[in-house]
Amino acid sequence: MKVIIMLLLLLVVVVVIYVMLGLMVLEAMMFLMMMMAVIVVVVIVHDYDDDDDDDDDDDDDDDDDDNDDDDDDDDDDDDDDDDDNDDDDDDDDDDDDDDDNIVVTMLIVMIMKTTSKEIRSN
Repeated sequence: MKVIIMLLLLLVVVVVIYVMLGLMVLEAMMFLMMMMAVIVVVVIVHDYDDDDDDDDDDDDDDDDDDNDDDDDDDDDDDDDDDDDNDDDDDDDDDDDDDDDNIVVTMLIVMIMKTTSKEIRSN
């Protein structure tokens, strides 16, 4: 969510720069619409990834139930393994934050390149 807020604030700043430089408002609005489309795609992809993670967790729970029926001794070992897997899932969440930061950085670089090209052309 904070990624979306940062992107929206960045878009507002870029549009203000366009208008202050005397560029046509139409160009600024076209740029704004293009970047809003990018944000929508990022949000859709991010939500899709979250849904996949939930499905994986459900599958793991089903496997645990199957193992419960087999042997009591194996259940204790499986529980230990599940705890280890939960720690790994937490690490995956950190990777998602890193991915969000990479996406934001790439979008900022793209916006700055486009803005600098517009400034040079005028």
